[in-house]
Amino acid sequence: MNCPSQTSEAKAVRLCEALASSPFWVSRFSNPSIPRPNCKNDLLCTPAITKAEIVAEQFRNPPLGSFANRPVTRLHQSSGTVSTPLAWGDSTEDWGRILDIWNLLFRIAEIKDTDKLLFPFSFGPFLGFWSAFEAATRSGRFCLAAGGLSTQARIRLIERHQITVVLTTPSYAQHMAEAAGEMGIDLKSLPVRALILAGEPGANRPALRNRLETAWEARVFDHHGMTETGPVSMECARNPGVLHIADESYLAQVLEPNSDIEVDEGELVLTPMDRLAMPLIRYRTGDRVKVYRQPCPCGRPLLSLAGGILGRLDDMLIIRGNNIHPEAIENWLWSHPEIKEFRIEVKESSGLSKLKLVIDTIEKSGKDTDTILDRLHSGFQERFLFQAEVEISTQPLERFEMKARRLKKL
Repeated sequence: MNCPSQTSEAKAVRLCEALASSPFWVSRFSNPSIPRPNCKNDLLCTPAITKAEIVAEQFRNPPLGSFANRPVTRLHQSSGTVSTPLAWGDSTEDWGRILDIWNLLFRIAEIKDTDKLLFPFSFGPFLGFWSAFEAATRSGRFCLAAGGLSTQARIRLIERHQITVVLTTPSYAQHMAEAAGEMGIDLKSLPVRALILAGEPGANRPALRNRLETAWEARVFDHHGMTETGPVSMECARNPGVLHIADESYLAQVLEPNSDIEVDEGELVLTPMDRLAMPLIRYRTGDRVKVYRQPCPCGRPLLSLAGGILGRLDDMLIIRGNNIHPEAIENWLWSHPEIKEFRIEVKESSGLSKLKLVIDTIEKSGKDTDTILDRLHSGFQERFLFQAEVEISTQPLERFEMKARRLKKL
Protein backbone atom coordinates (compact mmCIF):
# COMPACT_ATOMS: atom_id res chain seq x y z
CA MET A 1 0.00 0.00 0.00
CA ASN A 2 1.88 3.05 -1.25
CA CYS A 3 0.84 6.49 -0.01
CA PRO A 4 1.16 9.55 -2.21
CA SER A 5 4.08 11.83 -1.48
CA GLN A 6 3.27 14.72 0.84
CA THR A 7 5.23 17.66 2.14
CA SER A 8 6.29 17.60 5.77
CA GLU A 9 3.98 20.56 6.41
CA ALA A 10 0.99 18.69 5.01
CA LYS A 11 1.91 15.65 7.08
CA ALA A 12 2.22 17.87 10.15
CA VAL A 13 -1.31 19.21 9.65
CA ARG A 14 -2.60 15.66 9.24
CA LEU A 15 -0.83 14.63 12.46
CA CYS A 16 -2.31 17.62 14.33
CA GLU A 17 -5.77 16.49 13.25
CA ALA A 18 -5.04 12.99 14.60
CA LEU A 19 -3.88 14.45 17.92
CA ALA A 20 -7.16 16.35 18.24
CA SER A 21 -9.08 13.05 18.38
CA SER A 22 -6.74 11.20 20.73
CA PRO A 23 -8.08 11.22 24.33
CA PHE A 24 -4.58 11.31 25.81
CA TRP A 25 -3.49 14.31 23.78
CA VAL A 26 -6.81 16.13 24.19
CA SER A 27 -6.33 15.85 27.95
CA ARG A 28 -2.71 16.93 27.70
CA PHE A 29 -3.59 19.99 25.62
CA SER A 30 -6.24 21.00 28.12
CA ASN A 31 -3.33 22.24 30.22
CA PRO A 32 -2.99 25.98 29.41
CA SER A 33 0.79 25.64 29.39
CA ILE A 34 0.63 23.06 26.56
CA PRO A 35 -1.28 24.64 23.64
CA ARG A 36 -2.74 22.37 20.97
CA PRO A 37 -0.48 22.30 17.88
CA ASN A 38 -1.83 23.22 14.46
CA CYS A 39 1.27 23.11 12.24
CA LYS A 40 4.85 21.86 11.99
CA ASN A 41 6.32 24.70 14.03
CA ASP A 42 3.79 24.09 16.79
CA LEU A 43 4.77 20.42 16.91
CA LEU A 44 8.45 21.30 17.28
CA CYS A 45 7.63 23.58 20.24
CA THR A 46 5.31 21.23 22.12
CA PRO A 47 6.74 19.96 25.45
CA ALA A 48 8.44 16.60 24.94
CA ILE A 49 7.14 13.31 26.32
CA THR A 50 9.22 10.52 27.85
CA LYS A 51 8.94 6.75 27.88
CA ALA A 52 8.19 6.86 31.61
CA GLU A 53 5.11 9.02 30.91
CA ILE A 54 3.92 6.62 28.22
CA VAL A 55 4.40 3.56 30.43
CA ALA A 56 2.57 5.31 33.28
CA GLU A 57 -0.37 6.13 30.99
CA GLN A 58 -0.56 2.54 29.79
CA PHE A 59 -0.51 1.37 33.41
CA ARG A 60 -3.43 3.69 34.23
CA ASN A 61 -5.41 2.71 31.14
CA PRO A 62 -4.28 -0.76 30.04
CA PRO A 63 -3.27 -2.09 27.68
CA LEU A 64 -2.48 0.81 25.32
CA GLY A 65 -3.26 3.91 27.35
CA SER A 66 -5.66 6.45 25.86
CA PHE A 67 -3.47 7.34 22.85
CA ALA A 68 -5.56 5.60 20.18
CA ASN A 69 -8.11 7.62 18.23
CA ARG A 70 -9.40 4.65 16.20
CA PRO A 71 -9.26 0.84 16.29
CA VAL A 72 -5.81 -0.66 15.70
CA THR A 73 -5.24 -3.79 13.60
CA ARG A 74 -1.56 -4.33 14.39
CA LEU A 75 -0.05 -4.47 17.86
CA HIS A 76 3.65 -4.63 18.72
CA GLN A 77 5.51 -4.59 22.00
CA SER A 78 9.02 -3.70 23.12
CA SER A 79 11.22 -6.35 24.69
CA GLY A 80 11.17 -4.74 28.13
CA THR A 81 14.84 -5.59 28.66
CA VAL A 82 15.49 -2.56 30.86
CA SER A 83 11.99 -1.50 31.94
CA THR A 84 8.29 -2.26 31.64
CA PRO A 85 7.36 -3.43 28.10
CA LEU A 86 5.69 -0.76 26.00
CA ALA A 87 2.95 -1.64 23.49
CA TRP A 88 1.97 0.34 20.40
CA GLY A 89 -0.73 -0.17 17.80
CA ASP A 90 -1.28 0.76 14.16
CA SER A 91 -4.23 0.99 11.83
CA THR A 92 -4.05 -0.79 8.48
CA GLU A 93 -3.19 2.53 6.84
CA ASP A 94 -0.44 3.26 9.36
CA TRP A 95 1.08 -0.16 8.79
CA GLY A 96 1.18 0.47 5.06
CA ARG A 97 3.07 3.71 5.66
CA ILE A 98 5.56 1.88 7.93
CA LEU A 99 6.27 -0.51 5.07
CA ASP A 100 6.79 2.51 2.81
CA ILE A 101 9.50 3.73 5.21
CA TRP A 102 11.27 0.38 4.84
CA ASN A 103 11.24 0.80 1.07
CA LEU A 104 13.30 3.96 1.57
CA LEU A 105 15.61 2.26 4.08
CA PHE A 106 16.25 -0.61 1.65
CA ARG A 107 17.14 1.94 -1.04
CA ILE A 108 19.58 3.69 1.33
CA ALA A 109 21.36 0.36 1.89
CA GLU A 110 21.12 -0.40 -1.86
CA ILE A 111 19.27 -3.66 -1.33
CA LYS A 112 18.42 -4.99 -4.77
CA ASP A 113 15.15 -6.43 -6.04
CA THR A 114 17.07 -9.62 -6.81
CA ASP A 115 18.48 -9.99 -3.28
CA LYS A 116 17.35 -12.98 -1.21
CA LEU A 117 16.67 -12.09 2.43
CA LEU A 118 16.87 -14.34 5.50
CA PHE A 119 15.24 -13.50 8.83
CA PRO A 120 16.90 -15.94 11.28
CA PHE A 121 14.78 -15.59 14.40
CA SER A 122 11.39 -16.46 15.81
CA PHE A 123 8.79 -13.79 15.15
CA GLY A 124 7.51 -12.40 18.44
CA PRO A 125 5.52 -9.23 19.23
CA PHE A 126 8.41 -6.87 18.44
CA LEU A 127 8.03 -4.41 15.56
CA GLY A 128 11.46 -4.30 13.93
CA PHE A 129 11.93 -7.13 11.49
CA TRP A 130 8.20 -7.88 11.22
CA SER A 131 7.91 -4.61 9.33
CA ALA A 132 11.08 -5.30 7.32
CA PHE A 133 9.85 -8.78 6.38
CA GLU A 134 6.44 -7.57 5.23
CA ALA A 135 7.94 -4.64 3.31
CA ALA A 136 10.37 -6.93 1.53
CA THR A 137 7.69 -9.48 0.62
CA ARG A 138 5.35 -6.71 -0.56
CA SER A 139 8.10 -5.45 -2.87
CA GLY A 140 8.47 -8.89 -4.46
CA ARG A 141 11.82 -9.84 -2.94
CA PHE A 142 12.58 -13.43 -1.94
CA CYS A 143 12.16 -13.66 1.85
CA LEU A 144 12.80 -16.63 4.10
CA ALA A 145 11.58 -16.67 7.71
CA ALA A 146 13.76 -19.06 9.72
CA GLY A 147 11.99 -19.11 13.08
CA GLY A 148 11.92 -22.29 15.14
CA LEU A 149 15.17 -23.59 13.66
CA SER A 150 18.60 -24.18 15.13
CA THR A 151 21.47 -21.90 14.21
CA GLN A 152 23.02 -24.74 12.24
CA ALA A 153 19.81 -25.25 10.25
CA ARG A 154 19.66 -21.53 9.48
CA ILE A 155 23.21 -21.59 8.14
CA ARG A 156 22.25 -24.51 5.91
CA LEU A 157 19.33 -22.44 4.59
CA ILE A 158 21.74 -19.68 3.61
CA GLU A 159 23.80 -22.24 1.74
CA ARG A 160 20.88 -24.06 0.12
CA HIS A 161 18.88 -21.01 -0.99
CA GLN A 162 21.80 -18.73 -1.84
CA ILE A 163 20.79 -16.00 0.60
CA THR A 164 22.46 -12.63 -0.04
CA VAL A 165 21.14 -10.47 2.85
CA VAL A 166 20.74 -11.51 6.50
CA LEU A 167 18.72 -9.37 8.93
CA THR A 168 19.43 -10.00 12.61
CA THR A 169 21.15 -8.58 15.71
CA PRO A 170 24.91 -8.03 15.97
CA SER A 171 25.10 -10.66 18.72
CA TYR A 172 23.37 -13.32 16.67
CA ALA A 173 25.42 -12.56 13.56
CA GLN A 174 28.50 -13.18 15.72
CA HIS A 175 26.99 -16.40 17.07
CA MET A 176 26.19 -17.60 13.54
CA ALA A 177 29.82 -16.99 12.54
CA GLU A 178 30.97 -18.99 15.54
CA ALA A 179 28.55 -21.83 14.77
CA ALA A 180 29.59 -21.92 11.11
CA GLY A 181 33.19 -22.37 12.17
CA GLU A 182 32.21 -25.31 14.39
CA MET A 183 30.33 -26.82 11.41
CA GLY A 184 33.40 -26.47 9.20
CA ILE A 185 31.65 -23.94 6.96
CA ASP A 186 33.54 -20.90 5.76
CA LEU A 187 31.01 -18.05 5.69
CA LYS A 188 33.16 -16.31 3.10
CA SER A 189 32.22 -19.05 0.64
CA LEU A 190 28.52 -18.24 0.98
CA PRO A 191 26.79 -15.58 -1.18
CA VAL A 192 25.83 -13.27 1.74
CA ARG A 193 26.88 -9.75 0.77
CA ALA A 194 25.12 -7.69 3.43
CA LEU A 195 24.12 -7.92 7.08
CA ILE A 196 21.39 -5.53 8.25
CA LEU A 197 21.81 -5.44 12.02
CA ALA A 198 19.54 -3.88 14.62
CA GLY A 199 18.01 -4.41 18.05
CA GLU A 200 21.13 -3.51 20.04
CA PRO A 201 24.33 -1.44 19.72
CA GLY A 202 27.19 -3.20 18.00
CA ALA A 203 26.91 -2.76 14.25
CA ASN A 204 28.74 0.56 14.52
CA ARG A 205 31.18 -0.52 17.23
CA PRO A 206 34.47 -0.66 15.28
CA ALA A 207 35.86 -3.85 16.83
CA LEU A 208 32.69 -5.94 16.48
CA ARG A 209 31.91 -4.49 13.07
CA ASN A 210 35.36 -5.45 11.80
CA ARG A 211 35.01 -8.92 13.31
CA LEU A 212 31.66 -9.48 11.59
CA GLU A 213 32.66 -8.08 8.21
CA THR A 214 35.81 -10.21 8.26
CA ALA A 215 34.00 -13.41 9.27
CA TRP A 216 31.15 -13.01 6.77
CA GLU A 217 33.08 -11.09 4.10
CA ALA A 218 29.94 -8.98 3.86
CA ARG A 219 29.04 -5.35 4.39
CA VAL A 220 27.48 -4.52 7.77
CA PHE A 221 24.57 -2.06 7.74
CA ASP A 222 23.43 -0.54 11.02
CA HIS A 223 19.69 0.11 11.37
CA HIS A 224 17.63 1.44 14.24
CA GLY A 225 14.00 1.89 15.10
CA MET A 226 11.66 1.66 18.08
CA THR A 227 8.31 0.02 18.78
CA GLU A 228 6.75 3.37 19.63
CA THR A 229 8.21 5.28 16.66
CA GLY A 230 8.71 2.74 13.87
CA PRO A 231 11.75 2.11 11.61
CA VAL A 232 13.86 5.27 11.80
CA SER A 233 17.25 5.06 10.10
CA MET A 234 19.58 3.01 7.91
CA GLU A 235 23.30 3.17 7.31
CA CYS A 236 24.21 4.60 3.93
CA ALA A 237 25.71 2.21 1.37
CA ARG A 238 27.99 5.01 0.13
CA ASN A 239 29.04 6.33 3.55
CA PRO A 240 29.93 3.64 6.14
CA GLY A 241 29.17 4.61 9.72
CA VAL A 242 26.58 7.25 8.78
CA LEU A 243 22.86 6.54 9.24
CA HIS A 244 20.21 8.48 7.35
CA ILE A 245 16.94 9.21 9.15
CA ALA A 246 13.81 8.78 7.04
CA ASP A 247 13.06 12.43 7.69
CA GLU A 248 10.03 12.62 5.38
CA SER A 249 8.39 10.44 8.02
CA TYR A 250 9.91 11.97 11.17
CA LEU A 251 10.50 15.36 12.68
CA ALA A 252 13.85 14.71 14.33
CA GLN A 253 15.74 16.89 16.79
CA VAL A 254 18.90 16.40 18.82
CA LEU A 255 18.60 18.13 22.19
CA GLU A 256 20.58 18.51 25.35
CA PRO A 257 19.25 16.04 27.93
CA ASN A 258 16.51 17.62 30.05
CA SER A 259 16.40 20.76 27.93
CA ASP A 260 15.08 22.08 24.61
CA ILE A 261 18.46 23.36 23.42
CA GLU A 262 19.41 21.89 20.03
CA VAL A 263 22.95 20.50 19.91
CA ASP A 264 25.09 18.41 17.56
CA GLU A 265 25.48 15.64 20.12
CA GLY A 266 22.75 14.79 22.59
CA GLU A 267 19.38 13.02 22.89
CA LEU A 268 17.39 12.04 19.82
CA VAL A 269 13.82 13.38 19.96
CA LEU A 270 11.37 12.04 17.37
CA THR A 271 7.90 12.91 16.11
CA PRO A 272 6.54 10.13 13.85
CA MET A 273 4.52 11.74 11.06
CA ASP A 274 2.97 8.58 9.61
CA ARG A 275 1.50 6.82 12.66
CA LEU A 276 -1.88 8.41 13.14
CA ALA A 277 -3.96 5.82 15.00
CA MET A 278 -1.74 6.22 18.08
CA PRO A 279 -0.04 9.57 17.48
CA LEU A 280 3.13 10.54 19.31
CA ILE A 281 4.95 13.87 19.29
CA ARG A 282 8.37 14.98 20.50
CA TYR A 283 9.30 11.67 22.05
CA ARG A 284 12.53 11.73 24.07
CA THR A 285 14.02 8.42 22.97
CA GLY A 286 16.85 8.31 25.54
CA ASP A 287 19.30 7.54 22.71
CA ARG A 288 22.60 9.41 22.50
CA VAL A 289 23.43 10.47 18.95
CA LYS A 290 25.71 12.83 17.04
CA VAL A 291 24.54 14.77 13.99
CA TYR A 292 26.58 14.23 10.82
CA ARG A 293 26.98 17.60 9.10
CA GLN A 294 28.95 16.68 5.96
CA PRO A 295 27.34 16.29 2.52
CA CYS A 296 26.78 12.59 1.84
CA PRO A 297 28.25 10.94 -1.28
CA CYS A 298 24.82 9.42 -1.98
CA GLY A 299 23.40 12.92 -2.46
CA ARG A 300 20.42 12.42 -0.15
CA PRO A 301 19.58 15.58 1.83
CA LEU A 302 18.51 13.55 4.86
CA LEU A 303 19.29 14.24 8.51
CA SER A 304 22.15 11.89 9.35
CA LEU A 305 23.72 10.38 12.47
CA ALA A 306 27.45 9.76 12.79
CA GLY A 307 28.07 6.34 14.31
CA GLY A 308 24.40 5.48 14.73
CA ILE A 309 23.13 5.17 18.30
CA LEU A 310 26.11 5.96 20.50
CA GLY A 311 24.43 4.59 23.62
CA ARG A 312 21.71 5.26 26.13
CA LEU A 313 21.60 8.35 28.31
CA ASP A 314 20.87 6.16 31.33
CA ASP A 315 23.60 3.55 30.79
CA MET A 316 26.48 5.48 32.38
CA LEU A 317 28.37 3.39 34.96
CA ILE A 318 30.26 4.95 37.86
CA ILE A 319 33.00 2.58 38.99
CA ARG A 320 35.10 3.84 41.89
CA GLY A 321 34.61 7.42 40.77
CA ASN A 322 35.21 6.68 37.08
CA ASN A 323 32.41 7.44 34.60
CA ILE A 324 32.21 4.94 31.75
CA HIS A 325 29.64 3.82 29.19
CA PRO A 326 29.21 0.03 28.78
CA GLU A 327 29.68 0.28 25.02
CA ALA A 328 33.27 1.46 25.55
CA ILE A 329 34.00 -1.70 27.54
CA GLU A 330 32.19 -3.86 24.98
CA ASN A 331 34.14 -2.41 22.07
CA TRP A 332 37.43 -3.02 23.92
CA LEU A 333 36.47 -6.63 24.68
CA TRP A 334 35.42 -7.33 21.08
CA SER A 335 38.84 -6.12 19.92
CA HIS A 336 40.36 -9.28 21.42
CA PRO A 337 39.91 -12.12 18.90
CA GLU A 338 40.24 -14.84 21.56
CA ILE A 339 37.02 -13.63 23.24
CA LYS A 340 33.90 -15.45 21.98
CA GLU A 341 31.36 -13.89 24.38
CA PHE A 342 31.35 -11.97 27.66
CA ARG A 343 29.27 -10.62 30.51
CA ILE A 344 29.83 -7.34 32.39
CA GLU A 345 28.88 -7.51 36.06
CA VAL A 346 28.55 -4.47 38.32
CA LYS A 347 28.25 -5.03 42.06
CA GLU A 348 27.73 -2.47 44.82
CA SER A 349 30.03 -3.05 47.78
CA SER A 350 30.43 -0.69 50.76
CA GLY A 351 29.05 2.20 48.74
CA LEU A 352 31.45 1.56 45.84
CA SER A 353 30.77 -0.23 42.57
CA LYS A 354 33.01 -3.07 41.48
CA LEU A 355 33.38 -4.26 37.91
CA LYS A 356 33.83 -7.87 36.88
CA LEU A 357 34.33 -9.15 33.33
CA VAL A 358 33.29 -12.76 32.76
CA ILE A 359 34.88 -14.07 29.57
CA ASP A 360 34.01 -16.99 27.31
CA THR A 361 37.15 -17.79 25.38
CA ILE A 362 38.52 -20.59 23.22
CA GLU A 363 40.82 -21.67 26.04
CA LYS A 364 39.14 -22.95 29.21
CA SER A 365 42.14 -23.98 31.32
CA GLY A 366 45.91 -24.22 31.41
CA LYS A 367 48.74 -21.78 30.92
CA ASP A 368 47.03 -20.07 27.98
CA THR A 369 44.15 -18.96 30.18
CA ASP A 370 46.60 -17.44 32.68
CA THR A 371 48.22 -15.52 29.85
CA ILE A 372 44.82 -14.31 28.59
CA LEU A 373 43.75 -13.24 32.09
CA ASP A 374 46.98 -11.34 32.68
CA ARG A 375 46.75 -9.61 29.30
CA LEU A 376 43.10 -8.60 29.77
CA HIS A 377 43.62 -7.44 33.35
CA SER A 378 46.61 -5.24 32.56
CA GLY A 379 45.15 -4.11 29.23
CA PHE A 380 41.90 -2.99 30.87
CA GLN A 381 43.74 -0.97 33.50
CA GLU A 382 45.92 0.64 30.84
CA ARG A 383 42.91 1.49 28.65
CA PHE A 384 40.44 2.70 31.32
CA LEU A 385 42.77 3.71 34.18
CA PHE A 386 41.08 1.60 36.85
CA GLN A 387 40.97 -2.08 37.69
CA ALA A 388 38.38 -4.72 36.89
CA GLU A 389 38.24 -8.32 37.98
CA VAL A 390 38.55 -10.69 35.01
CA GLU A 391 37.29 -14.27 35.10
CA ILE A 392 37.17 -16.96 32.45
CA SER A 393 33.88 -18.83 32.58
CA THR A 394 34.18 -22.61 32.78
CA GLN A 395 30.84 -22.95 30.96
CA PRO A 396 29.75 -21.38 27.65
CA LEU A 397 28.02 -18.06 28.21
CA GLU A 398 24.52 -17.46 26.85
CA ARG A 399 24.25 -16.67 23.15
CA PHE A 400 21.52 -14.26 22.09
CA GLU A 401 19.10 -14.51 19.18
CA MET A 402 17.42 -11.19 20.01
CA LYS A 403 18.66 -8.31 22.16
CA ALA A 404 21.80 -9.23 24.08
CA ARG A 405 21.86 -8.73 27.84
CA ARG A 406 25.55 -8.55 28.61
CA LEU A 407 25.38 -6.00 31.44
CA LYS A 408 24.28 -7.43 34.77
CA LYS A 409 23.87 -5.28 37.87
CA LEU A 410 24.11 -7.35 41.05
